Amino acid sequence: MKILALEPFYGGSHKHFLDDWISRSEHKWTLLTLSDKAWMWRMRHSAISFANDVKKLVKEGESWDIIFCSDMLNLAEFIGLLPLEMRKLKTIVYFHENQVAYPLAKEDKRNKDLILSNFTTALAADFVWFNSKYNMNSFLDKLPKYFKGMPQPNNFDEELEIIRRKSTIHPLGIKNTNQNCTNRKDNKILTLTWASRWEFDKNPQCLFRALKYLKEKKVNFRLNVLGERPKRYPEIFDYGYEEFKENIDNWGFAKCADDYYKILENSDIFISTAIHEFFGISVLEASARGAFPLLPKRLAYPEIFVDNENNIIEEYFYDGSSMHLAKKIERLTNLHKSQKSIWLDVKTTAREVADRYHIDKITKDLDENIVKKFDFSL
Repeated sequence: MKILALEPFYGGSHKHFLDDWISRSEHKWTLLTLSDKAWMWRMRHSAISFANDVKKLVKEGESWDIIFCSDMLNLAEFIGLLPLEMRKLKTIVYFHENQVAYPLAKEDKRNKDLILSNFTTALAADFVWFNSKYNMNSFLDKLPKYFKGMPQPNNFDEELEIIRRKSTIHPLGIKNTNQNCTNRKDNKILTLTWASRWEFDKNPQCLFRALKYLKEKKVNFRLNVLGERPKRYPEIFDYGYEEFKENIDNWGFAKCADDYYKILENSDIFISTAIHEFFGISVLEASARGAFPLLPKRLAYPEIFVDNENNIIEEYFYDGSSMHLAKKIERLTNLHKSQKSIWLDVKTTAREVADRYHIDKITKDLDENIVKKFDFSL
């Protein structure tokens, strides 16, 4: 099959998702992209930019069976700008995130135009794919509240049901590059790792409050605080560096992917404090490398970290508070000090969970799902 893929925000998980799939796919792809800068502008103008690119390719003799795009494209606008012969092509939109459930800083206002862009894109697509149930449900369940703020007519229950019927879950994949990783590390002192963008929606305050408690209780630990640091980031990180500099092994963005993965391989515990996460690729990457995940019981995490009977693996979760997180870390530290495995009570290891999301399995499923949806054969 010939697939035209459109990615207005070609960076981060959006880029890795397409690159990993295309490199392993049995289909033939044409990939059109825009930079991962100024994402709001990408959402606004990408339909025009891509339509112009496609018109040129059609004149050169290109053709496709399917259009595949991310939620960053206004698909309805794009289809309306296409040459007539292309407007009947089947379409799939992949939601990495959704604008109606994206957490905002106190000083920000939710952009209603971008929410409507997500809505019309889902409505225009033949099939709507989400990376998690949390992403899908947070989108569809919160849209009615948004519609109430609109002038009449503002009841779109029928349209929401149409979207729900054509929506399915297709998770991201990870590369388990080092199969020699072990759950058992050789660290004399437990090494904790936190890795996220340095922004408010990753809730760094919770991390540093928990660490403050551990320090006051004289619980010893080593610390890695990793992630991309924007020009303006929460001041709590500066406090954290000064407060815990005696514990720190690594601070800030890793120099390269290999360095990042080596840090994960040396980590005993991987911590998330996020209030925004539509999937959780970094947690799975750490789990694949033998780290014990400690996760707030919210977002997409409870649907991912389940045992073979689809029950939540409670050992990996805390209630979202800094105190409960600290108590969980303290317990694992005591197990480690007594020379017992921190995995003592866990029946399904995090590595087993991560193996379900191996990139080869995921991309094979994606390829096959396109064939099933459109009744083509490879």
